Amino acid sequence: MIIGSAVANENAVFFGSTDGNVYAVTKNNGTLLWKYATSSPVTSTPTVFNDTLFVLSENGYLYSLHAQNGSFLWSFKTNGEHKIDVWDYYLSSPVVSNEKIIFGSGDSCIYAVNKQDGKLIWSYKTQNIVHAVPVVENGVVYIGSYDGYFYAINEMNGSLIWKFKTVGDRWFPSGDIQKGATLAYGSIYFGSRDFNIYALEKAHGYANWNMKELGSWVIATPVVKDSVLYVGTSDSHHFYAMDAFSGEVLWKTDVPLNVFGECLVVDGSVVFGCFDGKLYKLNKTNGIVEGMFSTKLSELNKHLIFSEENQIHADIYERFSDIEKIYETILSLGSILSTPIICNNVIYFGSADNYFYALKLEKEN
Repeated sequence: MIIGSAVANENAVFFGSTDGNVYAVTKNNGTLLWKYATSSPVTSTPTVFNDTLFVLSENGYLYSLHAQNGSFLWSFKTNGEHKIDVWDYYLSSPVVSNEKIIFGSGDSCIYAVNKQDGKLIWSYKTQNIVHAVPVVENGVVYIGSYDGYFYAINEMNGSLIWKFKTVGDRWFPSGDIQKGATLAYGSIYFGSRDFNIYALEKAHGYANWNMKELGSWVIATPVVKDSVLYVGTSDSHHFYAMDAFSGEVLWKTDVPLNVFGECLVVDGSVVFGCFDGKLYKLNKTNGIVEGMFSTKLSELNKHLIFSEENQIHADIYERFSDIEKIYETILSLGSILSTPIICNNVIYFGSADNYFYALKLEKEN
């Protein structure tokens, strides 16, 4: 399966797979350029910088590879990867900043290593797994942890600047932060497993606002564009557009299943993948569905989850032994957990059906 997202340079698209390989394919027709085998699934989104690709594997190593041919440059060994549960799909993704590679790890640490040779510069220990993607701006690293804290860390030496504790919920008291955050308008936005979307003042970590999505994790990283925050939810099966300054809901669109990946805002549309194996294109002004693409297995296996009326089977819990088995079956729809990217009007994304796709984005009239 392809869980993480892709990155691209002028000629190639790069992505990882649960088969343990990192792939490079041509942008124009998907021809394989090279693949590099790690010993474990690669569910991290790679980062490409000049001629170098950086990517994490579930074997606990960060790899530096030559982007042109996939040759090994160096690796950095963490203290090992771990996962919270079956919904902990993603590893952290590395970020390049000021000659450093910064990333989180399943050993509960946030690392900064030298971009040239992978030597450790500093590490910061949290109290649980860190699979979120760091955001770096003006010498500050912003990142959340499964310990329920959101951290601002000095990029130069790894010292703590501030931390913010999520509210928590009765069933998820830790308020785990699974994925990344977005910086915009002096605020930092992220979701949590305590059912909240948060907006913090980035200088000191004070809460500007939060919105509780009753009964649903918010895993996807919010995307902010033109003062509007766009984000999908988990169990409540919604996609939101919200005022980024106040948290006011502007519109809400129902989708059939969970949304864990981020959206892509392009022209007048919002594009995102869903666990039902479909890529949705919504009007960004009102949330009306304008287009849809189905992965190879979404229609073939939809009867396992959905009725003929396209509703989740009322007896879904009787059909399968437990909730984990339900989600294992959901992935057989070719779920899209990755975030689409766009280059020259072509959208690229991977799917749980083991395929990588390139779609031509139709121009609006």
